[in-house]
Amino acid sequence: KVNFIGAFANKNEVIGLDIIEKLAEINNKYKIDCFSAIMKGHGDENIIQTQEYFSEDFLNKNVNLTVEKYYIVGPPKMNTEISRDLARLGVAKNKIILV
Repeated sequence: KVNFIGAFANKNEVIGLDIIEKLAEINNKYKIDCFSAIMKGHGDENIIQTQEYFSEDFLNKNVNLTVEKYYIVGPPKMNTEISRDLARLGVAKNKIILV
């Protein structure tokens, strides 16, 4: 399963938004449970919108902590904080990839 979590000022900043929206739509339409999306700055009937800060508590509640790889894309501060928080939650550092 792919869990997409992104933070953006608005939906115009999201590169590939059309792909993310389509994956979320197909996942929900066919109830296949292989993709989910949580975003700051955009949401619709298939994408959960949040105003929550991506803290260790948020990750613990919203991210599957048993997947093989975690790809983190964002500004340096966010990359550092999410990597640190995932490690604190028990994710091995070799599973955390900064893009």
